[in-house]
Amino acid sequence: MRIVAVILFTLVNSSLFSGELVLQGVYRGKDIYVKNPYNPQDNNFCTLKVYVNDRIAVETPRASAFKIDLSDLSPGSLVVIRIEFRDGCQPSVINPQVLQQDKGFRFLSTRATNNSVDWSAEGEDPGAKYIVEQEGFDRDSSKIWKVYREVIAKGELDLNIYAIPSNNYPGENKYRIKYAPTSGESVYSVNILYTSTDDPVTFYPSTVTTRINLSRSVYYEISDRNGKLLRSGNSSVIQLQDLRPGEYYLLIENRIERFVKK
Repeated sequence: MRIVAVILFTLVNSSLFSGELVLQGVYRGKDIYVKNPYNPQDNNFCTLKVYVNDRIAVETPRASAFKIDLSDLSPGSLVVIRIEFRDGCQPSVINPQVLQQDKGFRFLSTRATNNSVDWSAEGEDPGAKYIVEQEGFDRDSSKIWKVYREVIAKGELDLNIYAIPSNNYPGENKYRIKYAPTSGESVYSVNILYTSTDDPVTFYPSTVTTRINLSRSVYYEISDRNGKLLRSGNSSVIQLQDLRPGEYYLLIENRIERFVKK
């Protein structure tokens, strides 16, 4: 694959991977054009890498706009484009509709940022809805998809754009979107990633007598070794005087921590 730069600049490559813009659809003989903003604070452009069907197409394009050349693909073939971008700025796709199918529902783009989860789609049915799911942990420490938000679809066949507030935790965050029509099969988007560089919430002590202290106020859950939920709330201090001695688990943010009650 070739990336053709439209406007060239010089920059220093020094930023952390922040998020991912994903497009999926069908190749119809047209290329994709991307706006690639320049962040003067980092002295860098937004885009880090571009993948086409999981193969690197370009690394750190030094341009304020560029073209993703898809001419190596066969017309009608499926295509997934992933654009990794830096923290603090994000690229935008000018013409995502060129990957649309002729008929039926299709996700056109998905993206997660520090502030929002965005997606666009077409071919919606009246009465359909979107279910935004976020990867988390069950009380037995196994990874599961949890329903984060439901959004009623606009029900129009043409391009529809959506954005909801994100619910990011420190480290890697993973979302997916389920399109649920009133009849027929549901359609899932690809997984949507965002990496937050915020500091995680800490707690102490790990051997508890009366209470657990958190570094800031967050939602928490306390469960026993069998996964039974004992209490939950939103605070920076968790009082545990009445808890029996034994081993317990604390769910904070998107992780589970073990502690012992004396």
